[in-house]
This record gives sequence, C-alpha cells and structure tokens, in this order.
Amino acid sequence: MSNPLAAIEELKRRGTLAQSPERLIKAIRGELFDRQLAVLDDPSHFRTMLCGRRAGKTKGLARMLVIKALEYPGEEIPCIEVARTTQATKTMWRELEALDKRHRIGAKFDQAELSMTLPNGSRIPIVGAATIPEADKLRGGKYPFSGIDESGAFRASVLEYLIQEVVEPALADLNGSLILAGTPTAAAVGPFYDATAAPNPGWSQHAWDMTQNPHIPHAAEWIAELLKRRGWGPDHPTFLREYRAKWVRDPNALVYRYDAGRNLISAPTHVRPNYVIGIDLGFVDATAWVVMSWSHSSPHIEVIESFRESGLIPSKIAEITFQLRERYPNATLIADHGGLGKSIIEEMRQRHGLPVQGAEKTTKRSAIEWMNGDLEQGRIKVVQGRNNELVEEWALLQWSEDRSKEDPRFENHCSDAALYCYRECRQWTFKPPAQKPANPHELIDAQVEAHIKSLMRPKARKYVYE
Repeated sequence: MSNPLAAIEELKRRGTLAQSPERLIKAIRGELFDRQLAVLDDPSHFRTMLCGRRAGKTKGLARMLVIKALEYPGEEIPCIEVARTTQATKTMWRELEALDKRHRIGAKFDQAELSMTLPNGSRIPIVGAATIPEADKLRGGKYPFSGIDESGAFRASVLEYLIQEVVEPALADLNGSLILAGTPTAAAVGPFYDATAAPNPGWSQHAWDMTQNPHIPHAAEWIAELLKRRGWGPDHPTFLREYRAKWVRDPNALVYRYDAGRNLISAPTHVRPNYVIGIDLGFVDATAWVVMSWSHSSPHIEVIESFRESGLIPSKIAEITFQLRERYPNATLIADHGGLGKSIIEEMRQRHGLPVQGAEKTTKRSAIEWMNGDLEQGRIKVVQGRNNELVEEWALLQWSEDRSKEDPRFENHCSDAALYCYRECRQWTFKPPAQKPANPHELIDAQVEAHIKSLMRPKARKYVYE
C-alpha cells in the first residue's frame, strides 16, 4: 500500500485490529536500544547488521519485522533463514511468539507454515532458502521489508542470487528495504563478507558486540572470565569473530581442509573405477548425494559429482538413487540410518531392490581428521563443475567455539554424504608396482659388485683391555 498509515487508520475504523497499531509500534520500539534503533530508522534501502554473540541481533530483527508488519497491513514481511530447521529459525520463532504474547498483538501462528499472521492481514513467514530452487519460492512477491538472518551461513552463490535476483526486485513496488544480519565466519568470503568487511557504498553498515548491549551490563566481566577459562588472548580469532564481531579468516576453524589448488581436477581419471554413492537423508533438511570413485591402480579418491534436494518423499529419494546407480554400475550404496533413515533404507531395499547399507557413523571426528589428511596431501580430487554445493559447504562449515562439534548454523548435508563415501573407499589398498630393472644382467652385475665391495670393506678391530 502506498500510504501505510492511512491503511492502518482505515482498518482501525473498521475494527479489524486487536489493538492500536501506533501504541503497539511505540511499545515495541521502546524495547529496542540505540544500536538496534539506528538500524530500524536508517533510511537506506540496503543495510547490514554485523553482530557478535549475545549482541541482540535476533531480538532486534524480530522486533523490526513485527513493526514493519504493523506499518504495512496486508503485506508479506519475510524472514529468510538458511533452513527451517536451524537453531536460528527456532530462536526467531520463539521470539515472535513471545512478542505476540507480551504485547497482546492477537497474531495467529501456523507451526506447519512457520508464519505469523497479524490481525491487520500482514504476514511474517520464516522461509528456508539454502538452495536456489528454495530461494525461487520467494519470487513474485512485493515486500516493504525483509531480513536475511545468519547471512554468513548461506552459500555464496545462493546468497548472491537471493539478494540480486529474488529480494531486490521484490522491494521495488513498496520502496522497501533489506537487512543482512549475522556474525562473522571463519571463511571470511561471500556476499555478507563483501557487504560488511570494509566500507561498501551499496550497503549502510551497522556493527556492535555484547558490550554495547545494555541488557548485559556485566558483559566486560563475563568476557574476561571467558578468556581466562578458555586460555585465549584478546586477539584469538574465534573470540574476535564470535564476540567482537570482527572478520578474521581462520582456516584452522574450518571442518574440512579443501584447497582448489591441490584438490581440483577438470575430469575423472580413474581406470576401472569402483564407485561409492553416499546419501545423507532428510525431508525438511535436504537429502544429499555424493558419488566417489577409487581404483586399485591409483592412490587417489575422486569426487565425481554431488548435489542435494529438499522436501523429497522416500519414493523420490529411491528413484534418484536408482538413476545414479544406473550411471555408476555396481556402485556401493551407503546411507545415513539415523532417525527416520532406517525406515527409508528398508523401503529402498524391499520395494526398489537397492542394496543400501547403513553408513558408519561412529568416531566421526577421527574420520574427518583422516579425510583432512588426504585432502592436505592431495589424495582427494574433486571434479570441477560437478560439486559446487559440496565445495561451498566445505568453504563455510566450521567448528563450534570449543571445537568439539560442527557449528549447527552451517549446512553439512553434502559434507556428511561425502564422509560416508570416504569411509567406504579402499584407495589405501593401492601398492605402487615394483620397479624392475631394464636389463636383468645389470641387476646381477650390481649385486656382484656390491658383494665384492662388502668383502673389501675394512672390518672394525676388536681391542681387548687387560
């Protein structure tokens, strides 16, 4: 609507609003502190919010979404996450529910759709957009406001497409605005990095950490204790990223040590390859497939292709797997048997005749270290152009703060499928052929010469001390 305030007055006159929107907006604005208000009131169409842990990013973005929904009756105000199942999504959902309850907004919540519908007809959907097809589901709308949460966790190609091809055109009708929000990542690459790491004329930048959050007055003392407990200095890269909201590239914080210079090849090279197909099963989360090959005549593993899709029913997963096995004859099939995976595997075996085995999932950390060793030694080769989603996952996936597990903010579906494949490959059975002399007589001559030299070598004297 071209005049949102006039529309609000009209809805008020008809009695369709549970409460006065002006009072609600004022009350919700009153919960924002100065840094958050600066983002909300920024007239720029494209803004960034780079925050450390506990800085108030999610609470601030949730309130901005609701305020804009109150200002624009009947419009859609999407909150975009990497996936609908991430912790960030759950946190945002709980925050929206808490706002509705505390301010008695009278909104309706649809758990299945993950959407909040206000009495004025405006709607805040939480949308997962981990892939370009998922991002395309946002096409066709017109948005007065949108927020992309945990922007650093998106794969670079997806976030760039989402901003430029999907959201930006949808802002034109209502002269809308977009906020990229997130915490720095160890990879320090991608559109979110480009928009926040240095002055960028295309983006109005806002950044702060928990020490600027007035709701945590003891932040300085808490940080001092954290550094002491972890044994970190104030320049520790994880501390700077997670708590000071500073971009610090730290390859050691990444789970997988892929490097295009040593691991990328233009085409498969194996002679008489043995294929392994790894499947990481999901429904709301993506299902991912990775195809690897190994050969008795090579010390290398080759990643032939990889891809992922969301929202697939078991029969569709089986169909895609069957097609892959036709392309890669006699491939060993390995799938995740955790959760609902066991029943899906049984259906693929019994109904579709696919000899799927359960993936080895114990000692995952050790398996990752073995795989990293082969990546660093160049013994894992990745075919260029067929594994973009896997490579982008590897570029972003990082360890949690204490390095005990993978950071749940980042997607790992292709990465897990690749690990299942790796554990099944037998490239380590390769033995280089013994070097045979060009002329057998030369070998005999060399052996005779070595024996004569050994006879002529002076022997050590033995001294007897009386």
